[in-house]
Amino acid sequence: MSRYYRYAEASYNPTYGFSLAKAAKNLMKLIDITENNLVITIEQLKLDHELVLDIQIKLHALGLYPRGRLLDGQYGSGTAKGLNKFCQLMELDDSETKQIDATLASALLNTDPTEFRLKSARNKEELFQEFLAVQPHPQTGGGVYLDSSINQSPFQTEIDFYSQRLKEKPDGIEVVSLEDSRLASYPTLGQKPQIETEGLDFLHSDIKQACVCLGSSVNGQMQARWFGRNALDNVEFWSDTKIIPTINLVCQLNSSFPFIDIDQCLISGVGSSGSYSFYRLVVALSSYNFNPASSNQIAAMFKRFSTYAGLEQWLKEITGNQQLTFRGLYGENPLINFPELVEASTGRVLLSAAPLTATDDNSVSAYDLTRIMSMLGWHYYLNQNSRLPGAQWDSLESVIRGTGTDIARYVDAAIERLGLQRVIKSPVIISKAGWGRSLIRDRFEITYTALVQFIDRRPKVSGKPSKLRTLVITLLGAKDKNNAIREEQELDARIATEVTEIIRRVVTEELGGNPGSGNDTPAMFTDITEDIYRPQIEEAVTLGFISGFKEDNTFRPLNPLTREQMVAMLLEALTTIPNLSVNIPAQTTTNPYPDVEASRWSASKIAWAKNNQLIAGYPNGQFRPSNPVTRAELMAVLKKIAEYALQILDGRTILEPTQKPFPFSDISGHWAQSIIREMSSFGGVASPLNEMGDGFYPRYPALRNYSAAATLRMVNTVRFYVEQ
Repeated sequence: MSRYYRYAEASYNPTYGFSLAKAAKNLMKLIDITENNLVITIEQLKLDHELVLDIQIKLHALGLYPRGRLLDGQYGSGTAKGLNKFCQLMELDDSETKQIDATLASALLNTDPTEFRLKSARNKEELFQEFLAVQPHPQTGGGVYLDSSINQSPFQTEIDFYSQRLKEKPDGIEVVSLEDSRLASYPTLGQKPQIETEGLDFLHSDIKQACVCLGSSVNGQMQARWFGRNALDNVEFWSDTKIIPTINLVCQLNSSFPFIDIDQCLISGVGSSGSYSFYRLVVALSSYNFNPASSNQIAAMFKRFSTYAGLEQWLKEITGNQQLTFRGLYGENPLINFPELVEASTGRVLLSAAPLTATDDNSVSAYDLTRIMSMLGWHYYLNQNSRLPGAQWDSLESVIRGTGTDIARYVDAAIERLGLQRVIKSPVIISKAGWGRSLIRDRFEITYTALVQFIDRRPKVSGKPSKLRTLVITLLGAKDKNNAIREEQELDARIATEVTEIIRRVVTEELGGNPGSGNDTPAMFTDITEDIYRPQIEEAVTLGFISGFKEDNTFRPLNPLTREQMVAMLLEALTTIPNLSVNIPAQTTTNPYPDVEASRWSASKIAWAKNNQLIAGYPNGQFRPSNPVTRAELMAVLKKIAEYALQILDGRTILEPTQKPFPFSDISGHWAQSIIREMSSFGGVASPLNEMGDGFYPRYPALRNYSAAATLRMVNTVRFYVEQ
């Protein structure tokens, strides 16, 4: 149980030296608590609406507090619950004191939202309850994600860029692809891949069939790992299968007319009231906008360009699944029963309807749909003998843009919940969903097939290239509760949960236990396993200028560094630089500052640093050794330490840049503006908060994780110059 669980009954403690009247008058923010090392009770917090609002905003970014009108600065159960959850997930010390202190305030200010959200999403049952909680009342509607629509999607404006992004390959320098020795070449036409049957054990039992294909560009060619749960079972996949006749039409056109873009064509025919562009029809099929017809009518019409048996055989020859059946319709008559595909500029008929033949069922596998969707999106990565037969990219890109408008937005929900929107670029989301209550199986079913691709910039935090993530997901979920609406809502939340978990595992490289895809060695401390500065922390501890806490084997990475701890750390760092002799007395007989007695553990180090003009006190003569050091103050002392070392070692009086200075957006006019800028060009010692965005946040406290990393960068840069 964390400290916030008990805040509702906390009382004012006047010994904290912060009156209620002052709290009401002098509105604060979290940064004020950290800078001034304040301790705030819950009663004080309730009076300070600006501070409550600041906390609510931070909690919202971490996914622990709703947005909208609830961001009101009023302390209530929602704020208390969010704080309680934050403390629990961050494993902050369980304290009997009912207060907000600098440690907690710093954690709220400095915790990276994406890493936090990835961590908090590990509990799938809690995640499911989150997605279930936003479902409408059972009497008012069905699944919120299933019927979301592209108009509500933050990716609506990205669709026109999808086809270009799917052509781009990692350059191996700025962007790399997944490395995994278990990747295999993408199968050729008609060849079934080896599907691992244990990699999807984490999926809920409501997911009856599943197939996930994880892709990687190796030397410009696609390699893949296939995971499945009943992936080869042939079942009804509802509207997901509409992607098959859509792509078949492209293949038929380009097999006969390879230089004609299907966007240059119209579909019309006998009994038609007009002509329709292919792209418009694919959008209607995917988005369910009923313009110009229903999704079922359009899919049935696309099927008319081939005999049902011929279309079935085409699919078998591609996927290698000889047991599938694909001769069914979609419950409605075709928009045009005898359609023609005509060249818009000349009126020339390019394709005509096939003869009507007997129908049967649509019974395919999760693997078949995953294979078809991957061939669509990965066209430029595939060898010729693995590509959709005859299809040309200029025509396929119309399908890609159209399926980008899918009505179901499960991937959107996953990206938002995981906080990935701030760390990815070049996203691609193409998908097709289907749903309905099966009378034969007496249950509600949702099917979903999606290709997801984006560039993950998270590895750049540790100096590594961004990584291309690309995968295809097919799921069939089923629920039987004898209540069609509740079945749909619970299954909608379940599909959202499982899609989120799959993407989370892909981003963290847990899917399939990929070897060499991260640091599989146990962390040096129990609380830095997922810290963005873990490699630097472990190297700094190995060098010996900072250490953890032996009593519980923690490093406490989010604790603010105090001013005396900074001095001790930086002087120890000096001793790690080769050929630099530093003689720091173990004791001092005089007080270096009025508030630093000679008997204090840090007094001799502070005295030595003062005498060598590496540190300075405040205008009133005090040093305030227990105060948190700000990020700007840390840079100022790091600069002096580096100058001191270089001057002794090779006589340099200035720090020569090793890279371009970082264009921070928030240091203009700050007293340390030039120092921060200079230290960003000196081995990247100064870097953005949590290595993301363009803000340095000079007034924020310097946390132990960043302090260790920045000091290590300083030491390594000094070594670089000396060893040249």
